[in-house]
Amino acid sequence: MELTAQFTAEACGGGLRGPGDIVFKGVSTDSRTTAPGELFVALDGPRFHGEDFLPAAMARGAAGALLARPVEGLPADFPVVVVEDTLEALGALANAWRRALNPIVVAVSGSAGKTTTKEMTAALMNGAAPVLATEGNKNNLVGLPQTLLRLRPEHRFAVVELGMNRPGELLRLTEIAAPDAVVMTNIGNAHIGNFGSEECLVRAELEVLDALDGHEVVFFNADCPVLSAHLRQAEAPFLLTPFGREAISQVGIEDVSPIDPVGYRMVLRVGEERRALELPLFGEYQVSNVWAAASVAHYYGVGIDRIASRLGNFTAPALRSDAEWIGGVLVVKDCYNASPDPMLRAIASFRKLRGVKRRFALLGDMYELGEFTARFHEVVGRAAAEGGLDGLFAVGEHTVDTVREAARGGLLAVHCADSTEAARLLASELREGDALLVKGSRANRLEQAVERLRAGLAAADMLEVDAT
Repeated sequence: MELTAQFTAEACGGGLRGPGDIVFKGVSTDSRTTAPGELFVALDGPRFHGEDFLPAAMARGAAGALLARPVEGLPADFPVVVVEDTLEALGALANAWRRALNPIVVAVSGSAGKTTTKEMTAALMNGAAPVLATEGNKNNLVGLPQTLLRLRPEHRFAVVELGMNRPGELLRLTEIAAPDAVVMTNIGNAHIGNFGSEECLVRAELEVLDALDGHEVVFFNADCPVLSAHLRQAEAPFLLTPFGREAISQVGIEDVSPIDPVGYRMVLRVGEERRALELPLFGEYQVSNVWAAASVAHYYGVGIDRIASRLGNFTAPALRSDAEWIGGVLVVKDCYNASPDPMLRAIASFRKLRGVKRRFALLGDMYELGEFTARFHEVVGRAAAEGGLDGLFAVGEHTVDTVREAARGGLLAVHCADSTEAARLLASELREGDALLVKGSRANRLEQAVERLRAGLAAADMLEVDAT
């Protein structure tokens, strides 16, 4: 298969001007990073037209363009496909390419745990067969097509992530991916402010099922009450496969126990076979991610030994519950995304850390909560006060409510002007053997606080050396 201008025009239902036999080496939506030989897709923004960036893309070697408006004066040998909506056309092109190459596509959806579950699943499948996986969290209406358009004939599997923050988005993403298998991690309260009610949020999360035609297998977390309530009694045309403690299935996780200071020992069961493994990750919620990934891998024929071995060597994606010793302090960095349920689960797991002296938290804002913003930040503050912490530091507009509630519960709680101040205060407070949980939305850029803290702890070590 080749991604030609003619294929692009037919997939998008657009009009082709120029040669149809030009083969594109890839697809770009950003004129700043367009590579020679790629198709440039001119996406519109709130304040610009994508065609404005076509000259820059051509200067970088674009071999063709997908446009919503004709552009005059282009070379005759430069193919252009004109469509009504370039974002819609990008999805259609990705879907056509996915169907042409026809790998087995596994799509991961849910309120939390998607990226780690996606990475685990891809790690278990890779080696058994060539696998393409979503890079980072490119899980929206631009990122998903970009992933699918990186498919090559050698890829037998694709593991993609589906994210959403408004009604209708998940339905369209599922239509584009046309998955053979869907993994539903959970349904919580992420982005609830964009939906107005829990009922509307649940309906949007379940849209993934509306786009299925019946041949698929759906793996769902039976320990999530919302998913169980909607799926256990569903008269679905697709195969429903539950996983979790509340499920009866071929794959089980038994005898889970913590490792000092981070990680969990467990026994993986597949049928009657059992293998011990140690998962080097922070957070009890990781067990559900393991269960999901192992269930998918087993379904597609990956053996128990490979599953156990790969999980034992799995490393967390950056800023997603990855733990690091910095200057004698155990720092758990979980600051890529934040919503109420994952925030509470992280605090609950953090209080159970063993082998550390004191526990502190650096928390940031949670966004897209709408009218529930103050309430959920207060809930987190109360949980921190009840969670066995020795101190709470916070940055962000909404964490004022978190700090106030934590202080009411008797916890040392400080609201910081920014991450620089938080890092400075923490560097003076933390001691060797302590632990720090860093949790908040990416907009707070708490990873910058970690880097400043790294420098601050190093400076503190130097002062101690000089003093002695």
